[in-house]
Amino acid sequence: MLMRMTWLIKRREKFSFENTFLSVEIREKPEYLGTIHVDPNSPTYLKVIHRLYVPNLGDELHHSGWNSCSSSHGDSSGDRRFLMLPSLISRMVYIVNTKKNPNSPSLHKVVEPEEILAKT
Repeated sequence: MLMRMTWLIKRREKFSFENTFLSVEIREKPEYLGTIHVDPNSPTYLKVIHRLYVPNLGDELHHSGWNSCSSSHGDSSGDRRFLMLPSLISRMVYIVNTKKNPNSPSLHKVVEPEEILAKT
């Protein structure tokens, strides 16, 4: 545990990626993944600097996860490049590339529910 804590201190995150959840009453726009600066030295500290909207209305984005599990932070072979954003209503999974441009993540792939059903 001490080793993992030491690693966290050495490599502080500069960005936080937070997904929105819009109530039924205000679903006029798609939900989005917001990019927030969490570097205290940034002039945009704790501000949303980018919004990546998903293509569908009312997806109900659920909590996200990395392609490389966060428990492997101390493992240098792990690469947190893709963020997985599952949606509860459409059942789609959005794959977001956060490594190419962390200030402005991009939609890499949309996995349709039929593809998930066919492979499971």
